[in-house]
Amino acid sequence: MLGKRTRGIIVLLILLSICIYGVQLWVFKDPNTTAFYILQDMAFMPFTIAIATIVVGEVMNERDKRERLHKTRMLTSTFFTELGSSLLLAFYQSSECGKEIQPIVQGQNSGLELKQLQNQIKNANIQVTVTKELYSSVKQLVLENQTKLLVISSNPLLLEHEDFTDMLWGVFHLVDEFRLRGDFDKLKDSDIEHFESDFSSLFELILLNWVVNVQYMKENYPHFFGRAKNKLEMMRLNK
Repeated sequence: MLGKRTRGIIVLLILLSICIYGVQLWVFKDPNTTAFYILQDMAFMPFTIAIATIVVGEVMNERDKRERLHKTRMLTSTFFTELGSSLLLAFYQSSECGKEIQPIVQGQNSGLELKQLQNQIKNANIQVTVTKELYSSVKQLVLENQTKLLVISSNPLLLEHEDFTDMLWGVFHLVDEFRLRGDFDKLKDSDIEHFESDFSSLFELILLNWVVNVQYMKENYPHFFGRAKNKLEMMRLNK
């Protein structure tokens, strides 16, 4: 539905056009020529509408899409800066996965395309072994960053990115699990198996989003990416 202001502008423009044609008839006294130009303008109108609404609209939509994608990538970068990188390293050091995961964690994609990297991650059969040290460190990381996670997840732009949303749901699921099951010493064998499944699934989701974030940082902020990569390597060596 058009708003009152829009309808008023349309009516005003139509009246203005009628007045101009009326002045033309009054000044030149040539209704045939006026009718000719009216029909000519009407014949050109569909082409004008096609250019103005379809082509220009597509250009604007593409621009808006790029801006939304850029803002979303900023959110994902914030997640990895605040929490994601630490979780990734913690899971990586307690995981059983092939050598193909190591260059991905270190931000070295070996020239592979994004889809190839993601397929490589999905086929890696990632398994995380839950130890008391891992459980305690992940629990502390997740619970200390609840507020930041809520701020990130409240952004409506994330609804367009299913993988990132699934990853956040995985982290929030851990928040509930940690509150429900308590300290590691109170866990049963079935609880540990459950956490191993949760940790493995979340590790895979973090990796899938990690490679997207790495690609974005390399293309848009190469200097910052180099510093972040060095910091990640130092964290890995200090573990």
